[in-house]
Amino acid sequence: QICDRGRTQTAVTYLEREEEYMALLPDARSCILDFLAWPDRNGCFRAYLLTTKNGLELIEFREGSLAALARANDRWKQIYESRTTIATATELVTDICFQLDELIFSAPVRIAARTGAVKRCRLLDHLNETLAEGSGLAPRSLCIIPHRFLFLMPLHAAARQEQGRIRYLLEDFVVSYAPSAYLLHYARHRERLPQKALHALVVGNPMPSPRPLNGAAVEARLVARQLRSLGWSVEELTDIAATRKAFLHGSALDENRGVAGIYSGTYSHIHLAQHALIQDNGHAALIFAERQNAAERECSEADILKASLSRVDAVVAATCVSSVTDPDTDDYLGLGAAFLRAGVRTFLGSLYPLSDVGSQRLIPEIYRLRFLEGLSWAQSLRAAQLEMLRNSGGQTENDNDALAQDRGVSSGVRLTQNVPSPEHPYHWASFAA
Repeated sequence: QICDRGRTQTAVTYLEREEEYMALLPDARSCILDFLAWPDRNGCFRAYLLTTKNGLELIEFREGSLAALARANDRWKQIYESRTTIATATELVTDICFQLDELIFSAPVRIAARTGAVKRCRLLDHLNETLAEGSGLAPRSLCIIPHRFLFLMPLHAAARQEQGRIRYLLEDFVVSYAPSAYLLHYARHRERLPQKALHALVVGNPMPSPRPLNGAAVEARLVARQLRSLGWSVEELTDIAATRKAFLHGSALDENRGVAGIYSGTYSHIHLAQHALIQDNGHAALIFAERQNAAERECSEADILKASLSRVDAVVAATCVSSVTDPDTDDYLGLGAAFLRAGVRTFLGSLYPLSDVGSQRLIPEIYRLRFLEGLSWAQSLRAAQLEMLRNSGGQTENDNDALAQDRGVSSGVRLTQNVPSPEHPYHWASFAA
């Protein structure tokens, strides 16, 4: 029943290796939701749901649902265009959050179990009924494996009206993402090299650049200071020293204090606050100090894949579109997948152009929660987003100026007088773990 629809190989992989994938679920509060955004004969799309209670289930969404999502995506892609204003970007984020809930999480679905049992209800209701109760210290977790254009969308910020207020999906779950079930399995089970020391690399605002990121420079200094206060050895790669060559191969340790470079395999953490872009071939690249040709300033996915990063616990990429993939392909392309395949355990990146307001408010709190409160990276991101959502504290006098700076090169948003307040998802929903 499952194998005769959609990508047969995906279903066969789950069915033949279900026990292995079940081992990815740490407890009864956790689940994996793997989307398959190819239409069946009725224009429906599907997902595989894996829980400890029910094992593997097939979720079928209502007729025409995929076409509705495709229309939503056609409009959502405006957020990557350089002519898009802050007012339009805010509207786009608001709309996509409600559409994701309407078309996916609050939508009526058909759920087929391997036993042959069939159930019809809302997906969110089924998750609440199937997963064990969570708590503040041990919340429910939802690992989402998107497909095609769903990789572009902030699914964790799916929004619904409930008891007179807006409630977001991340209020119910710790939401994380994986490029594929295979890579999730690989990342969890591959051999981990021991960390030799608490050694971090922090990149900030490579210069010269036609679009300097003053907020990124401030953020990089703050992160370096935070890590040093916790006993870390930190190498900083900023301004004119932040070249592609230094990032990959290192620079003399007595020149501008120097760095070892990611090819050295010595780091246990990497933080990136800089420009990034999506190339014409759908691949992503980090942008370093401007040079005469792209090969000298663009660090590609292929460059990253050459590194051995099995000692790196996390990469925090506070750059635009660092978690984005090409929605026209069936494979995951992007900086996140490249770092994970190179050995990194967790990648925090962004789904659409960042404002400095969101990044500067979230990043210090994420680090505090991770290293002082002992939360996981995904839990730290969620807690920081909830703090920003519930206790924004109002806008600062610098927020309007910071909003004018985004960290994408070929895409971005322009400042207008219609600036959303910091609790709006435009500022925090871009970040994903």
